[in-house]
Amino acid sequence: NLVGDLHGERMLPEAEYEKLRKRAADGSKRLYVNYRNSMGLDCRAVGPASKCFCGHRYREHDWLQYDTKRLSCKMRGCPCACFNLIPVRGSADMRCTKCKHSYTEHHAGNKKCGKSCKCPGFASSVSCSCTRSYDEHATVIETKEDRLKAGRSVDEGWMQQAAQQGLPVCHLGGIIGHVSLADGVDRAMAGVEPGFAPEAVANSLRDPTAASYGGLLFAERMAQHDIVNTATHVQGRQAGFQAQAQVQDYNRGLRDGRGLTGGMNAARAIADGNQTRVSRPAPPDNRRQRTSASSQRSATSSSSRTGHTTVVPLGRRLGGARASSQDAMRAARL
Repeated sequence: NLVGDLHGERMLPEAEYEKLRKRAADGSKRLYVNYRNSMGLDCRAVGPASKCFCGHRYREHDWLQYDTKRLSCKMRGCPCACFNLIPVRGSADMRCTKCKHSYTEHHAGNKKCGKSCKCPGFASSVSCSCTRSYDEHATVIETKEDRLKAGRSVDEGWMQQAAQQGLPVCHLGGIIGHVSLADGVDRAMAGVEPGFAPEAVANSLRDPTAASYGGLLFAERMAQHDIVNTATHVQGRQAGFQAQAQVQDYNRGLRDGRGLTGGMNAARAIADGNQTRVSRPAPPDNRRQRTSASSQRSATSSSSRTGHTTVVPLGRRLGGARASSQDAMRAARL
């Protein structure tokens, strides 16, 4: 990921590679690259394997250009002047809505079609998970200071700790932790994207069924991994165990229909070093209590199937299925 495919199969000399590794470990010279929509939401975090419009990966671009932010392609003969994400996965293709030709048939510099047509530049109506089209997105390159000034997230605590210990981070683009693996709309709906309220994001979706409960749950779980890892690597193993206990209590509360608890806030406080001792939630006293609770949940679910208005626990209300309306998504989270 540091070297990319620029040198083919030739190994870099040890001294040259060590110099590159040390430069990549300098977090003060890191650039954050994201695929952002017209709402200001970072829909995707660019990673080392993310593909540029020129067809090459982010790792083949000059991510060392901190001062100019011109991440030009390093592959021989490529006219790409700066990395520009093309949101395709694997061998998928994206065609221009004007000339119907593939993006690979357009010039990497000016985006004009290379075929004998009058296409002035590549455009696409393919929509993102945020329900906005490719033309309503842009690849944004920022420094740490830019993001902090705008109130956006930077590296999670465990990543900052790893960078201080020599882990290369500058080649990671917009990846700031496990939570970056989730799409922006899922992070926002899960309440883990600063500056974006779940209700506002749900109302902004042009297709209310676009957001899925599975995506929301994935984003939340990734945020939980970041919290526990930060508590463990920054505050110590004991703090990690305490944060994990709070996260588990939070998940149990959702699963059992007890609603949201203070577990996540307590876990974040531990990770931030604002709380030193948290007692583990007490387990049920005996088997009779557990059996009673199980019977109540079964009765609640049965009442829902027979047409009564009894509230069904969250886990059973939606499961892993796609939500069918904004109200369902709002009820799932809130």
